[in-house]
This record gives sequence, structure tokens and C-alpha cells, in this order.
Amino acid sequence: MRLIDADEAIYIATNHLINPYEIISFRAVIDKTPTIGIENLNRCYDNDFNSSKTQIVKIKLDTHAIKPTRAYITDAGLDLYSPVRRWVFAGDSALFDTGVHIELPYIYINGVQYPTTGFVKSKSGLNVNHDLVTEGVIDLGYTGSIKVKLHNLGKTDYLVNQGDKIAQLVILPVLTPDIRLVNSLPETARGDKGFGSSGR
Repeated sequence: MRLIDADEAIYIATNHLINPYEIISFRAVIDKTPTIGIENLNRCYDNDFNSSKTQIVKIKLDTHAIKPTRAYITDAGLDLYSPVRRWVFAGDSALFDTGVHIELPYIYINGVQYPTTGFVKSKSGLNVNHDLVTEGVIDLGYTGSIKVKLHNLGKTDYLVNQGDKIAQLVILPVLTPDIRLVNSLPETARGDKGFGSSGR
């Protein structure tokens, strides 16, 4: 059995020698065991994900929409682009209709099907450098255009040009448990303590 380190394992995934969506699966094993065998990697690949299910996100674009992209294959988010030129004034917000329609996939973990949800998140560069933030959730089944509302928390107006990145779409599996009403909840060490109760 040939031993490989974490860097080589990541290389295997990012060069499509296995499905890159399985990075999460074997990265956990790598973190626990710095050097693992290729047989163990394959076993993790076979057991943790249904390898016959290729993960695909279907996207439809309106006339002036720009296709979402990843700058690097291992990036968590798909970059969303503005199809228009628009100011986001200081202390105000602006709404951008990206014209991107998405069909979120189901994924298979340990042979079990899970729905996914799209989280619209701020771009770190816009957040850190220009005080522009956004947040949103796209439910599985929604196929309308993705809209991004940028909030300018700073004191300087910001001009978004056509083709600029304005947000990123992160797709994650979610749990959708049934709700059961109860009269009480189990006691915990924290209980109802919140709002800074754990200290600075």
C-alpha cells in the first residue's frame, strides 16, 4: 500500500482523479491521520459518497446575466456578477438582479439523499475594503433569478460596474427535520444564557 500525504490527497481531488466534491469526505480523515494509505482514501471515497451520483448544478441565464464562476476549483463559493452599473451610496443599499437562475441539487452522503441550500454571502474583498455586505438564502426548488442586496455600511459611496463581482453563492447540504412541540427542553449547562454571557 503506497502512503500519501495530505497535499497529494488534495492534488488527487483537484485534478479530477476523483470527484472534487469528495474533498470534504477524505479531508476529515487526513486531518486525523497526516499520512494515509491510498487504499484508505479509496475506501473513504466509496463509502462516504455515492460515487455514481455526479454533483451538477444547472444554471439558466437571462439575456444580460453573467455566468457564475469559481476563481479556484477549491473555492467554496461561486462568484455572482452584476449585469448593470449602479451606485451603492454610503449608509444605503442597492438591489441587483443577477439574472442567474439555479436548480439546486440533492447530494448523497453515505447513500442518504440530502437537500441543499444556496447561501448568498458577502465577498471578503468588498466587506473588508469597502464595507459592503450582503446575506441571503436560496431554498431548494426556487428557480427565480438570484437577487443580491448590497448594504453599504461605510461612509463612502461605491460604484459597482457591469461585470463586477458582488457576492458569492455557497451551496451546502441542509437538514430539514420535522417539528415536534414539547412542553420542556432538556437542561443544559448554558440554558437560556446569551448575549455575551460567555464573556469577551
